[in-house]
Amino acid sequence: MIDYQKIFLAFLHENKIPSNETFLMGVSGGVDSMSLLHLSQTCGLKVIAAHVNYQLRKKESDLDEKLVIEYCHANNIELFTKRVDISKNVQVEAREIRYTFFHQIANQKKCNYIMTAHHQNDDHETLLLHLIRGSGMKGLKGIPKKRSNIIRPGICFSKKQLLNYAKLNKVPYREDQSNREVKYDRNFLRNNVLSPIYKRFDQAEKGITQSMRYIKEDYILLEELINEKLEKNIKYENKNIKIQHDKSINPLCYIHYLKAFGFNHDQAENWVSNPKQSGKIMVAKEYQITQDRNFWIISKKFEKKDVKVEISNHCEMIKEPLGLSFQTSEDIPKEYTNTNNVVFFDADKLSFPLTIRTWKNGDKIRPLGMEGSKKISDILIDKKTPLIEKDKTYVITSDGHIIWLIGYIINDLFKINNKTKRVYKIERISS
Repeated sequence: MIDYQKIFLAFLHENKIPSNETFLMGVSGGVDSMSLLHLSQTCGLKVIAAHVNYQLRKKESDLDEKLVIEYCHANNIELFTKRVDISKNVQVEAREIRYTFFHQIANQKKCNYIMTAHHQNDDHETLLLHLIRGSGMKGLKGIPKKRSNIIRPGICFSKKQLLNYAKLNKVPYREDQSNREVKYDRNFLRNNVLSPIYKRFDQAEKGITQSMRYIKEDYILLEELINEKLEKNIKYENKNIKIQHDKSINPLCYIHYLKAFGFNHDQAENWVSNPKQSGKIMVAKEYQITQDRNFWIISKKFEKKDVKVEISNHCEMIKEPLGLSFQTSEDIPKEYTNTNNVVFFDADKLSFPLTIRTWKNGDKIRPLGMEGSKKISDILIDKKTPLIEKDKTYVITSDGHIIWLIGYIINDLFKINNKTKRVYKIERISS
């Protein structure tokens, strides 16, 4: 007989999840989530439940909610519920609403983990969906057991096992009749494809699960080997990844590496195979890659915005668009050094309010020690500033004059000299 508690606790141990945490669990009222909720409690976990009523099945949806409320009340489980109306793509919109709600409650109750009730048969459906869509090995490995703070211990069990658990432990649950509607892709695969396979081949469920486990293991090994192969060509700088393209390395290594950042196979293959001019950018959902001279730079997706923040003469600190502190003093330092993060000005040469903004084409500054002005764009080129960092560069102005290209140089016209009576100090406190 299967030892459900042992398997559940082993999942937590293998994924380095402390059992004394407070977990938020999404509970629909179906057998999957109700069985997992009961199992969590029998394993001694502290669980908070969250239920979303989409009102798609009217009375049936209300009965689902009623069951969850009554069960949680009877078992001293704190429960949060939400009612919504869905009008667009039902499954996509429902997922977005559900996870947004879960994260809100998790933050409110300080839950480090959100538990969902996906099981092995859900994994089989995902495998087929990705296979149909032309996914590579990453897609064929199915649903991750753990991603960020989302955990799925139910992946250790099949639907049949969860049904058996509910029966053995007299766990109440409700059947969702909409799961039989084959207009949805997952339902079609579940009812018209996988169900006949399970019936014809006795070992199908076990075999598919085992095959997917092998694929996941092979994928982990593949990632390790590729990272080892590319290690000498990759550097980490300021939260960015700088890649030197070595043509002697199989291009599939680079393609696989880029896919880990959300670029699809066609995007990655096109990027690796075709020469690009400096400044070329390719964008995925969360990341972008930039051709910067002889390097590729992967960074979080960034959209340049026109930023303009005014700084009064009484302002002591700002946090956006970057952290800066401001201080005026009549104590003139005998020795001081302007650095990338700390600069000093003659306070009486400044006109308030100062303005911090993104730099623009055509902007000029008179660099410290020079007589003439120089374009900001040329300074950034001279400093070999990566393209991705240029869009995140700001200036501070006084009465229209740039006094500091933040992180680089100050304006010679506003420097401290032997006639200075008050010093204005600006310090960058965060990036």
